[in-house]
Amino acid sequence: MKIVIKIGTKLVVPDKTYSIDLNYIEKVVSQLSHLYNLGIQIILVSSGAIAIGQKHINELMINKNTINRQMLSTIGQVELINTYRKFFKTQGITISQVLFTHGDLYKSIKYFNIANILNMLIENNIIPIVNQNDVIADVDEADKTMIGNNDILAALVSNMINADFLILLTDQSGLYTSDPRINNNAKLIKKISVIKNSIQKIAGESSSGIGTGGMISKIQAANIARFSGTETIILSGYNLENLLNITKNKEFLGTRFLSKTDFNISYQQRWILVAPISGKLQISNEIVNKITKTKSITIDDILQINGRFNQGSVLSIINQDNKEIAKGITKYNSYDIIKLKDEGLKDNCKIIIHHRNIILLL
Repeated sequence: MKIVIKIGTKLVVPDKTYSIDLNYIEKVVSQLSHLYNLGIQIILVSSGAIAIGQKHINELMINKNTINRQMLSTIGQVELINTYRKFFKTQGITISQVLFTHGDLYKSIKYFNIANILNMLIENNIIPIVNQNDVIADVDEADKTMIGNNDILAALVSNMINADFLILLTDQSGLYTSDPRINNNAKLIKKISVIKNSIQKIAGESSSGIGTGGMISKIQAANIARFSGTETIILSGYNLENLLNITKNKEFLGTRFLSKTDFNISYQQRWILVAPISGKLQISNEIVNKITKTKSITIDDILQINGRFNQGSVLSIINQDNKEIAKGITKYNSYDIIKLKDEGLKDNCKIIIHHRNIILLL
């Protein structure tokens, strides 16, 4: 069994003294060591570096601009990894540190390199501790990707290693019908099969003032993991005994996001899932049924081409309602596809995206 566990900032650094909660880290390591000794392969994604870095700087910088947060991360990362190393060493467990950015995964060769290293580490009984390489990370304002947000990073790790579970430890017991900090009548949602717009609407932003995540980023992470075949669980980090219950398929208190289990995806499709899109192809709603039966997209299937892109680019495939239903790698650039379309090619079965290079998002 492979599991990815992400620990939120507020658990590692509980208050604005910006000090690591050593007692909490010791408890986490003890629980993870127990799972490790049961033969479970573990990757840990730990937030907290930026908050820890603030402790060493007199001026308050944690809520300022991106470059200040990047600078704080370089300070806090050292203390964070050394703390984990000290506690894991007492358990006789070797750890490694793996740093990368979301952008590193946009090129398939880097994606596969990182995936291979992570798999080699856990196969050799090492626990990788993963964090974003904040110093070189870009901020995509359009997608509101923020420096220090590790929820999505943890989902990407789960995608790369084909994890059984992605466990997001936070200061809440899971996703509620409304914010339980301000509504005593909020109810815990125990199981979610499909992430609908209504689920995203009730996900509140983090109000700790320390971390950069929140329930919204956890929902986004769960959605990535769902299509990767990984089950996501949002869990209170204060009830660590639930970790063992999850791995033994026993009852636990939290929110479970079920994965799609009706198909197996290749490593190529795993990369396509997380790769950025360079353009869009619109197809008719009737053709959607064809794709679900592992059929390729041909020139005759395409209604509209949006954007300029190169051969080998990842494209979003949308239906007539502009809903994304799949992603895939194109065999032709945008100019050639338009040319083929305009020429009214006799061979209207010419394949534009092969079914092996398509991942469904239905």
